[in-house]
Amino acid sequence: MAIRLENSAIGVALTDLNARYLVTNHVYQTILGYTEEELRALDFLASRMRTTAKPTGALITELVEGKRRQFSDREKVSAQGTAVWFG
Repeated sequence: MAIRLENSAIGVALTDLNARYLVTNHVYQTILGYTEEELRALDFLASRMRTTAKPTGALITELVEGKRRQFSDREKVSAQGTAVWFG
């Protein structure tokens, strides 16, 4: 099954368990101000704000252990260094 995100009205990103971006759509790229190539070079964990209550690393561990099927990381850092909140 092919992953088709280009027609989504919301920003979408898929990462692997090593915190690397695999796929992002144009909306996600525009919101954060990065190209697809720039996002693929970023570490997903390093591109997030540090104010989120539950550390993303703990959420990834829960994914690997099968305690969670998915999660949304709502707070990211834009290319300009400002906080961006995803609803």
